[in-house]
Amino acid sequence: MKTAIVIGATGLVGNELVQLLIKDSRFEKVKVFARRTTGLQHNKLEEHLINFDAPDTWKKQVTGDVLYSSMGTTIGVAGSKEAQYKIDYTYQYQAAKIAANNGVQEYVSEL
Repeated sequence: MKTAIVIGATGLVGNELVQLLIKDSRFEKVKVFARRTTGLQHNKLEEHLINFDAPDTWKKQVTGDVLYSSMGTTIGVAGSKEAQYKIDYTYQYQAAKIAANNGVQEYVSEL
């Protein structure tokens, strides 16, 4: 049985992904790392509400088999090109690097 890790779980695609992973018998646990709750409740679901700007506070918890990223934003929502870059690139890169350093073997991105 595998553990899935999801970033970007509170968006439209990410929320659907989490629901699919919860139903997938190959996964015994689904770890979500997000700024706010998904609002989902399930015995497989483990939510970690984090500050992506403080990776030292959550990096040890990024363990599992597959990291899924559905994180992304628009310039309108982010407010600036710099903020959009931080979400679309920096946060995803740091999460992927942390996961790889923790032995996560697979990375899947919908972007």
